[in-house]
Amino acid sequence: MKEYKEIVLGAAALKYIRGHLTHGLTLSKYILEYLDLETGQCATALPEEANLEKINDFESGWIIPPPPESKWHRLTPEDGVPSILIPVNTLHSYLFDTIRSFLEASPEHICISENAAAHPSAPWLQRRKSHIVTFQKEVYTFLLGGQRSNDEIKVAIYGAETAWHLIGAMTSLPDDKYILSDGQKINSDILKTLAARTEKIFVSAYDGEAYIIWHNKSI
Repeated sequence: MKEYKEIVLGAAALKYIRGHLTHGLTLSKYILEYLDLETGQCATALPEEANLEKINDFESGWIIPPPPESKWHRLTPEDGVPSILIPVNTLHSYLFDTIRSFLEASPEHICISENAAAHPSAPWLQRRKSHIVTFQKEVYTFLLGGQRSNDEIKVAIYGAETAWHLIGAMTSLPDDKYILSDGQKINSDILKTLAARTEKIFVSAYDGEAYIIWHNKSI
């Protein structure tokens, strides 16, 4: 049983997504160039206890109430000044469920995420567990169509997400023209094709507590 309810959003969410794409990598730029975002629909998903009065406050957190005080962490460091760490509740299963269903629908389907904090020469990429492609100085994490476990999806998404944002697309490539492989250096034609064939766009929201997904209603 799902732990969330899907909520359709309006013009404010579309503006928020457009703002993310404006500050994104080359894939984002091509999405803005090739897609008419006005033809799509934005949605998020939140648990029943979410504070819906903050539904359009996409930049701020605490839309999902914190856990009870019994789960807070009280610390007393060496300087003797006590502090409290309040865990943040998040709802990522909506995005993971959507990605898994999309990838299972066709072997041509691809989920690709921009890794804004990575550079192709970064040493830590050698230890990565997810598949990547690079374009000039940019890094993208991707998943190919087919059966994908939650763990595979988590590794791909968390590997691309930064503290401030995540941008990704659920799209496809014609299998008779392009193939993505781990570590591949791609060209602008591949990025343009991915952008033009995008069916869903996802961005982080509510200070990382949830996501907004744009659905292309023309497909």
